[in-house]
Amino acid sequence: MRVKDHYHRIRHTIEYLYDHAEQQPSLHELAQHAHLSPEHFQKTFKEYTGLSPKQMLSYLNIETAKSHLLAHKNLIQTALETGLSGTGRLHDLFIKIEGMTPFEYQQGGAHLTIYYAFHDTPQGIPLHLKGTPFQLKVWQALLTIPRGHLSTYSQIAEQVANPNAQRAVGSAIGKNPIAVLIPCHRVIRETGIIGQYRWGRARKIVLLAQEQANQQ
Repeated sequence: MRVKDHYHRIRHTIEYLYDHAEQQPSLHELAQHAHLSPEHFQKTFKEYTGLSPKQMLSYLNIETAKSHLLAHKNLIQTALETGLSGTGRLHDLFIKIEGMTPFEYQQGGAHLTIYYAFHDTPQGIPLHLKGTPFQLKVWQALLTIPRGHLSTYSQIAEQVANPNAQRAVGSAIGKNPIAVLIPCHRVIRETGIIGQYRWGRARKIVLLAQEQANQQ
């Protein structure tokens, strides 16, 4: 099978997984969607994304759960609306990925002790960008979003001192000329929906999932 065929199959399956994450699709179901055997699909999916389908589903689930918790839904509601069987699975998911319980996350990490360190990164790359003054301000704001974290269009609008310019912020983000280094993929909608991406929604989903995985 040609590489291009594999790419399109995996891209469409990632979008299917994102749209149906709350239904907890099985490996067999995803493989059927990609028209591949489960073994071949599992191997090909990891080659293209760096994650297993199960890992990808976990990161999609936790982002959905976070949006419910921040909307002040209780743990049972959050678990069920995320597609999990109960609060036990929700608890395990947060401990594994975030290192805190769902309740602690909902409380903004109050009373938690966080240990951290600084490390050199390979991204000290000078960039020469051409855009309007507003676009440059938005792109500069994108550079402040840490790896593994998300922001929203309204938060970026606040950051550039123009809180009513969410639509203009979205337009400027959509015209970002440099993927990944200027991390526009870390901006999502207020509702928690990932939204569109200049280089394809499937790529955005993969980038966010990979960054979450690397935080562990």
